[in-house]
Amino acid sequence: DVKGIGWQGRVWTAAVSAGGETGVTGTANKQVWILDRGGNLLGEHRAEADVFTVGISADGQTITAGSGDQQVYLLDRTGTLLWQERLEDKIWAVALSAEGQQMIVGAGEKETHLRAFDRSGQPRWKRYIKGGVGGLALSDEPKRIIVGTRQGHIYIFDNEGEILHQAKARKIIRDVGISGNGRVAAAASEDGNLYTFLLPEYSVKEKGKAPAPISYVSQIIQIIGDGNVVGDHSTSQVNK
Repeated sequence: DVKGIGWQGRVWTAAVSAGGETGVTGTANKQVWILDRGGNLLGEHRAEADVFTVGISADGQTITAGSGDQQVYLLDRTGTLLWQERLEDKIWAVALSAEGQQMIVGAGEKETHLRAFDRSGQPRWKRYIKGGVGGLALSDEPKRIIVGTRQGHIYIFDNEGEILHQAKARKIIRDVGISGNGRVAAAASEDGNLYTFLLPEYSVKEKGKAPAPISYVSQIIQIIGDGNVVGDHSTSQVNK
């Protein structure tokens, strides 16, 4: 059983490790709370502003967070600070690789962009995109990144920051997801549709072939870790 924990302050965001043994929350009272499956406090870290976005590695040993004062943090499971960086841009979303070695940050107002950092905090790459980040997700292996924006743009990147595919919804993208093996990606839009993409096993960049859209659907489907799409839903073909 998992017991509930109450805070004097709004919880903005939460994430859970792959095995469900460790959870992390970001709150309006500037706290990152790290909990075990029983709801016991493992660690905490006080940020300098509201914590709007968090991520956690598959084993629950590494945590990332983004706060309202334009800072990103990397923490261990006890809440000990490994490093922090002020980006001088609003932070919309963070994602952490399964092994905790890479952080992806969606940031920016006028010049919205993605940034990649390694575990030591060294920047790896920076890529500009159109519109504020509405959702961000990172697959396990191969590492592929999907991001959706408030202008309805959908981008899929490889681990080096190269664009593999772009698409456009009619309205804002609220959330995105990608299977652990990087084969299936999806973006949920306020236009009432879920945009889903089947990605090839090989490098899209090497083969020079864009991933094919699977379907253009008006109801939720479930995407599971091995890339299978399950659920009873009707589809109509996406215009390529």
